[in-house]
Amino acid sequence: MSNNTTTTVIELSRDYGLVLLASTAIISQYFVTPLIVIGPVRKRIFNKDYLNKNFGQVHRKEIGGDVPVLGYPDLGNGRFSQLLSYKDWMALNSAYRIHLNFGEGIGIIVPFTLIASLKFPRTAAYLALGYFVSRIIYAVGYTKKPDARRASFWSIACITCAMGTLAAFTGWKVFRK
Repeated sequence: MSNNTTTTVIELSRDYGLVLLASTAIISQYFVTPLIVIGPVRKRIFNKDYLNKNFGQVHRKEIGGDVPVLGYPDLGNGRFSQLLSYKDWMALNSAYRIHLNFGEGIGIIVPFTLIASLKFPRTAAYLALGYFVSRIIYAVGYTKKPDARRASFWSIACITCAMGTLAAFTGWKVFRK
């Protein structure tokens, strides 16, 4: 019986440490974003007075106990949000879009980064750093006005495409070996 398997040894350069740091920074940024962006908006909008005044009686009658702290499980378009001003509704939904957009991209950028860096570690690390900074600019811009996110959106998109291209080249180089 013949064995059709091969063993590949991956040697990581010292620069791969930069990639691991950059990837860890992006993952940490994703974890911290809701705490920094969503938390303060929820605390301001869904305060105890607002929730008890508008929903306390019905909540005690139908569910029992106090209205949930910070209005959970409402994510901006539920029952607790129905009485928000347009400005407060926009602030809450913008905060959630910042985080959700990040969540839509993190599952793409981190694997691309880790793959691309096997052959292009320094380039991948610099692109990942650019992605990290672009995410900050995106969040700040979106918080001020949703249209202010456009420049950083394109930066994020271009970095993701570049990283994906490097990942594909890495795959090709490994395949051709």
